[in-house]
Amino acid sequence: FFSGLRTGASMSVSGKDGDWSHRGAATSPLDLLVLLGLAIAMLLVRYFLIQTFFRPWAIKVSDKKATDAETDAALVKMCKYMWHGLAYLVMWVWALCLYVPQPWAFSVEDVWVGYPHDPAGKAIFKGIFMVEAAWYVHGFLESLVHDRKRKDFFMIVLHHVLAVGLCVGAFWGNAHRVGITVIVEQDLSDIVVYASKFSYGAVAVPLFRKKWVHTLLLIAINVSWFCTRVVYLSMIVYKGWQYGYVWADQYTPGSSINYGCTRLGHANFDGLSFYLLVQLTLMLLLQIIWYCGILWMLISQLLSGGFHDMWYDGDTQKKANRESTSPSSPVEASQGSEKETSVRRRTSPKRTSNKIE
Repeated sequence: FFSGLRTGASMSVSGKDGDWSHRGAATSPLDLLVLLGLAIAMLLVRYFLIQTFFRPWAIKVSDKKATDAETDAALVKMCKYMWHGLAYLVMWVWALCLYVPQPWAFSVEDVWVGYPHDPAGKAIFKGIFMVEAAWYVHGFLESLVHDRKRKDFFMIVLHHVLAVGLCVGAFWGNAHRVGITVIVEQDLSDIVVYASKFSYGAVAVPLFRKKWVHTLLLIAINVSWFCTRVVYLSMIVYKGWQYGYVWADQYTPGSSINYGCTRLGHANFDGLSFYLLVQLTLMLLLQIIWYCGILWMLISQLLSGGFHDMWYDGDTQKKANRESTSPSSPVEASQGSEKETSVRRRTSPKRTSNKIE
């Protein structure tokens, strides 16, 4: 993948774990242009799929037509859920196929042992790292247009910036084991989130109108988010700081074990390693804050039977509040109308005639 952009020198480099001298292997200055090209291509594919497939399907499953701005905004969200769900599914399957065969897969310890890792083993990951970085550039541009009303808009933008920096920095700096592990665990929960959001909006499907289904979907989001983005990511971040900072005193000059690479002032301090771990820590904090909101949604659903999205945009939540207080059937609507008319008749002042008798 992108083999034409790899220079012969960069692809022929062989090294070993713990060697700082081969950073940038399997990369080319043209990769940045390819990354931007991929991001633009994703925006074009997004537009094509929305106009051709996603929007008609969203109208069908949500039982809505774009008759006003609020309804059109709801359809835009449904299209976004389908686009993001499909993209994350493709990227996750791709990353998983590359990740599972590795001898260090599913081990938080092994993804850090020997960091920075042998550059000879990272070429097969270049395609997924490039596409993931381009995806978050695309997401940054998409959020500037469609997510400005969200309460967590700045968190979303910060997340996309961090994700691009982590993808590029991890691959260039030979932290590809850590990078592909984070990609696999992050994309898995994204698939669950967007599938659940789409199901919640597909009111034309009778099953998805039931409250117990909504509760199950929120439970699935909570479990996947907590297990991957809180617990597993915390373990990765903790182990990284442990190797780079806590165990700094175990570093022996000239050895290939790079303890102390994130401790400021240490003889083995490395700026890129410190930068990547700080970014990964900020990413973890964002996931924890978002999880608090997701957990609150589940608690409110269980206690009150109603759905409250603390990250909502104002227009959508106002509409949801109106729908929650509206009559549940046409009969109730007509009865309410008759009662309102009766009350107005009883409380309105009697009209007096202007005609002189």
